Amino acid sequence: MWKVLSDRLSDKIHFGFIKDTKGEAAQFIGMRSQDKKVDGVKVVTWTAAGERSIYKGAAKLKPLLSMLGC
Repeated sequence: MWKVLSDRLSDKIHFGFIKDTKGEAAQFIGMRSQDKKVDGVKVVTWTAAGERSIYKGAAKLKPLLSMLGC
């Protein structure tokens, strides 16, 4: 699914992936400690102006496309 998203949106969005088992990356980007355990996925986006948005939910194509504004 991530490959489909990145291929479909490659001209609009830059994608990256991390596995944050210790929670260090979450702290670095300003996530609260109670946000560490989430059912599904956590997708963090930033606008060009630096505004952050966090998606917490199911790893399903349609909800993620909607959250990404596509």
